[in-house]
Amino acid sequence: MKRKNNKKLILLLVIVIGISVGYAALASTIKINGTSQVKGSNWNIHWENAVVSNDSSVKTLPTIKGTNNTETEFTVTLNEPGDFYEFTVDAKNDGTIDGMIGRISSKINNIDIIEHPENNPLPKTVSYTVKYADSEDEITLNDPLLKGQKRTYKVRVEYRNDEDINPEDLNN
Repeated sequence: MKRKNNKKLILLLVIVIGISVGYAALASTIKINGTSQVKGSNWNIHWENAVVSNDSSVKTLPTIKGTNNTETEFTVTLNEPGDFYEFTVDAKNDGTIDGMIGRISSKINNIDIIEHPENNPLPKTVSYTVKYADSEDEITLNDPLLKGQKRTYKVRVEYRNDEDINPEDLNN
């Protein structure tokens, strides 16, 4: 009988301790003092300073447009093999957040050119490139444009003049 009473006493003790701990947890007040400041972030990547190359066959400046100058547009007619249109334009990150190239897209002759121009269905007579102006390196996805940084891109559309062009290619 003594053993049975000890078990009851231990069970009662466990229940009382459990209720006490639970009540203490519920009745506790947590107080946190301090200050914090979150600075405003600003996304501002845009085009500026479009300049046509001196030896370009066409001298018309591209138009920088769109909400906050986020688009560059040009219309060009190349009349004969060897003609080309070339310009440089600056991508400027005036924001407080680092950026990167997430997509390269253009439209030529109503053909959407997405990602890399060489992978798209342009007529065989047309070549189209977008490179870094300072190094002639190809632009690749995920290239950084850090806050405060400016990168100059060179865009070139050319009516090809080489031995890979056949007379039947000129009709496309």
